[in-house]
Formats: sequence, C-alpha cells, structure tokens
Amino acid sequence: MIRTPIETVMNWAPTTERLSLLTQRLKRGELSEQELPRKRYTPTFEEMIKWVLYVKEGLVTREDVSDWAGRVLQQSDDDLIVGMTTDSLVWLNGIDLPDGDSGYLHDESDLDEWVLQLERKIDEL
Repeated sequence: MIRTPIETVMNWAPTTERLSLLTQRLKRGELSEQELPRKRYTPTFEEMIKWVLYVKEGLVTREDVSDWAGRVLQQSDDDLIVGMTTDSLVWLNGIDLPDGDSGYLHDESDLDEWVLQLERKIDEL
C-alpha cells in the first residue's frame, strides 16, 4: 500500500533530508511523482551542498538531483530565486548531463569544485 507523505497532505515544505528519503521511495516505486510534496522553498547553499554530497555518497543519483533542482526552479516563486541561487540550481539541474560516452559531462572533480564554489557563496553572504 502506498502512503502519501504527510508533507503532501499538509502542504509543508520537506527538509532536505526528508526529501532525500522521499526521493529514494520514489525510485523504489513506493511513491508516485504526484505524491511528492508540492510545496517548495528556495534552498540554501548548504542544502545544495548536501545534494551534491548525497550523489558522492551514493544516497541519490545525479538524475534525482537534477529532477529536484528542476522542480525547485519550476515551482518556486521567481521572486524568491534570484542571482547566485538561480545559477546554483541551474548547475545542479545539469548534474546528469551525458558526455556522449555513457558517462557524465561533469566528473567527480567538477562536483568537488561545485561544493567549493557553493561554500564560497556562503562566505560571501
């Protein structure tokens, strides 16, 4: 039996950790795309770093992160996503781009560089 997440029923924005767990349930077929929480908010740079680290740790796939970033870009208020945040979400939305040789355009060193750039953005705030 599929159970709808409480965040969807109550229209709450899930935490990054909770959204990661829900994404894993989606991949296992325990949830449908329509059951994912609809409420979004502008993620912090720290949360974006977590998503890159989740990929590096194998907790989620690059496609999961790309889908998440794409949904945030589509569903959040344009006024809330500005400047550096938009650029960072666009990077994450492209994390799964293929390189044409059955690999990814962005390798592990690119992911490490993204984390460093996001950390620099945190320091600029």
